Amino acid sequence: MVVFSLFFGTLAKVPSEGIPYPLFSYAAIPALDAICSRLTRASTSLVGESNLIQKVYFPRLILPLAGIISPLVDFLIAFMVLLGLMFHYHYYPGINMLS
Repeated sequence: MVVFSLFFGTLAKVPSEGIPYPLFSYAAIPALDAICSRLTRASTSLVGESNLIQKVYFPRLILPLAGIISPLVDFLIAFMVLLGLMFHYHYYPGINMLS
């Protein structure tokens, strides 16, 4: 967030439409990180654990689900930080946050 705020907010002067730039740049980081890590873990889980699948009967759906669910903890922590930033900059979450 600091790097994005410094380079895009200060040096490149990317508009944030009145929202403080640290909040503006951090709002996308948890979602992007969650999507990237879930896709990576789910796609490599079957290949990485192929020896487990071949030797014993093992439900194959568990491995991709574990790869999808485990980054949820990271996302929830990052979302709490986002809520803290929102309260710090006096931008309170409302119904418009869902759209």
